[in-house]
Amino acid sequence: MALSGLRTAPVPGLKPAAAIQALGCSLEWLPPLQQYPDSVFVEDTAVVLAEVAVVTRPGAASRRGETATVAQALGPHGYRVEKVRPAGCLHLKSACSFIPPDMLLVNPDWIDPSTFGPLRVISVDEREPPRRPIP
Repeated sequence: MALSGLRTAPVPGLKPAAAIQALGCSLEWLPPLQQYPDSVFVEDTAVVLAEVAVVTRPGAASRRGETATVAQALGPHGYRVEKVRPAGCLHLKSACSFIPPDMLLVNPDWIDPSTFGPLRVISVDEREPPRRPIP
């Protein structure tokens, strides 16, 4: 998991980092990006699995530059980095949801299921109306 700028966040901002580390996750601190001063946490820009990191395209144009930094941070760890562009929805988390250990719930109208390689895919029924993001 990559977080940016948290070292300079107010004291309440330190609680998420401690909680994440308490779960056994490691954090990688990225250098601050002056053009993204409100991006304390880098989120929605990558889905990281053991064998692949999928870098997404944020819906807000003002955040799209974050993805290059995230991709650069993941590459040296041996991840194969892929860019994914959902269509018809704002976020990747609206188009699909990972179900451990090897399954993905996907709305194929919003993202190509083959993007995710060997994962087993469950397609959302086409009769299902669009709703909130998949948690």
